[in-house]
Amino acid sequence: MIAHIQAIGDLRSVSGRWAGRPGSGLWIEGVTIHPPDGVAADQIHYQVVLHDRRESPWTAVGAFAGSCGQAQPIRGFRLSRHSDIAARYACSCKATFIDGTQSSPHDADDLCVAPDTMPMESLRVMFVPR
Repeated sequence: MIAHIQAIGDLRSVSGRWAGRPGSGLWIEGVTIHPPDGVAADQIHYQVVLHDRRESPWTAVGAFAGSCGQAQPIRGFRLSRHSDIAARYACSCKATFIDGTQSSPHDADDLCVAPDTMPMESLRVMFVPR
């Protein structure tokens, strides 16, 4: 995964590790998710909650979701996977937000967002083989 962080730029992370910096107060402006080995790009999609609290269109893995060149935060994240992938991988995400809120783990298809839709500062996406 690659997260574009306010005032820093792109930071890379691997499955199960934080993208962004928990506790930093710097928001994520967008993300690019790469699939696990052996998973086709059209089998996993994701979307973000944009700065104006609208959900972005669904994005195929490998593509950027968020604001580009606008310095606007994302406020949430959701991952969806094809049924073939669901049988092979358990997927979940967790996030921290600039007000210090930390989400509980969210399964695939659940929206990961703070109750008051604060900007997201870090995101952890996990793909665990079954």
